[in-house]
Amino acid sequence: MKRSGWLTFAGVLLIITGIMRIIDSIWAFSYDGTLVDKLHGALLGHSLTTYAVIWLIVGITSAVTGYMVMRPGSLSAEISRSPAWQWRASTHSWP
Repeated sequence: MKRSGWLTFAGVLLIITGIMRIIDSIWAFSYDGTLVDKLHGALLGHSLTTYAVIWLIVGITSAVTGYMVMRPGSLSAEISRSPAWQWRASTHSWP
């Protein structure tokens, strides 16, 4: 089965994004310096470890999703096509 270029593009971007988030989480776990204003006003707390855990979860989820989108014939690839077809069908006028 030939996959579309958009699915390949989306899968590659998801994998790259996941890898970048995993690297961010590794940095956050190992950072020992002072924090800017001790993360005052931060949405998810004042601990960099909290952000590291969230970045790690997001990174792993993103990379796995990208891999699943890249697999030919996978359920995730079929699901990702569904909204595109619904949008296309709703925006084109049929004779």
